[in-house]
Parts: sequence; structure tokens; C-alpha cells
Amino acid sequence: LNVPLKRFIGKNLTQTINQENIYTMDSSVPSACENDHMNDSELLLERAKLELESIRPLNELNSTNHTLHYHADRFPIACLDIVRKLPGNNMCFDCGRAKPDWASVTYGTMICLQCSGQHRSLGVQVSFVRSISMDHWSHPEILSMLEGGNRQLDRFFDRHLLPKDRNTYRTKAAKFYREQLSMHVDKISRGEYRGRDASRNLSRSPKRKGKIRKSSESVTLDKIHTTSKKADEILSSEGSTVVTDDSGER
Repeated sequence: LNVPLKRFIGKNLTQTINQENIYTMDSSVPSACENDHMNDSELLLERAKLELESIRPLNELNSTNHTLHYHADRFPIACLDIVRKLPGNNMCFDCGRAKPDWASVTYGTMICLQCSGQHRSLGVQVSFVRSISMDHWSHPEILSMLEGGNRQLDRFFDRHLLPKDRNTYRTKAAKFYREQLSMHVDKISRGEYRGRDASRNLSRSPKRKGKIRKSSESVTLDKIHTTSKKADEILSSEGSTVVTDDSGER
């Protein structure tokens, strides 16, 4: 694809794709008339896949030995359509304001402008904030939003009896969630994106021994990362695992 690029020089050489040119690729996606087997959701996912592939990081070096990275000028249209349709994403995760236009990439959640300021005060190691419409977006950052979601994190916090306030993001449970989401995104980023169901199937791994227990029973934090709890179960928040340390602190 002959996509015009704008060059930005930083610590790494970064190239940013003109988003308007990405959207012209929609013509390469089969229409409903051309492929009766594809429904609207499948067509949307196909467009999202093309958008993601156009900004996939290159595993090559330029003449100055800097890794080439690609960023979308703004959040890709088809990917954003999928993200906005995720349960709970029509409201700010923290305060409930309608139509949020900011995001905590770390948790894959949609938040409002006011709450984005509170997230910034937590530090990027706790919550990395981006604007949907004004910031550049990388391949893994977009995947984090596609694989996260407000209701997903809401259920996770509910299971740990954690309120929606800034202190919650500093808990061990929140740290565990963001680490698992990051690991999950890293794993699925190695191939073409095929949707949340396919991603969770990819993240399934054989069981290994580890000290993990259900509901009211506790689990030691230093061993939780070696357990066999599947990433899709943790991220979908369908289970009842409670993360605590030996003292019972979440």
C-alpha cells in the first residue's frame, strides 16, 4: 500500500501514517454484495484488521539502526466503532459521564476529560492516558482498547469489592489486571487481529502448578503470575478469583 508517511524524530525513529489514507483501504474489503457470507460485524472486523495491519511495527532497522514504528494519526475508524460498542464504553468508567472521548490504555477503558486528568496524576506506570481524537495511537495501544472494555474492568473490580476511585488503581488487584492485559496484548499482537473470541482462544495455555484459590480464599501475589489461570478468564472477569497478599490486602 502506498500510504503517505509523516516523519517524526525522537529517541526512536517514528513514522506516522496519514489516517485519511488508511480509510481509503475500505474499498479492498469485500462488500456485502460481493460476499454474502459476511455479516456487518464480520465486515467491520475485516476493516479493523486492515487498519491494524497498516500500523504494525516493522521488525527491521533503518540506516541509523533505529527500529521503525508506525502510529495512526488518530484512533482508526473501524477499530473505534468496535471499541465504542463494547459494553459500558458509552460512559466514563470512573464517573459515568456519557460519550467519553479519552482512554486509559493501561486498562483498556473509556474515560472522560475530567477523569483523564486524575489518571494522569497517577503516573504513566499506573495509568497511561490517550485522547481518542487528538493523540497518535500505536498498534499495541489499539489492541489494548479492543481487548479491554469498561464492563470487563468493572466486573473485575466488583469481584474484589473495590470502589471506583483513584486509590483503587494503586491496589495489587489493579496491578495484576493491567499486567495480565499487557501480556495478553503482547501475545495476540504477533498475528492478525481476528476479534476478542479468537484472541482469548489464543491466550489459553496448559495448566501449571501454582497457588491460586477461589472467592473468599486468598492467593499470594508472588506466585500468582506462575499460575495456570488463563488470560481470557481473567480479562473477561467471568471467574471469581480474588487477588490478595498474605495479609489479606487487595
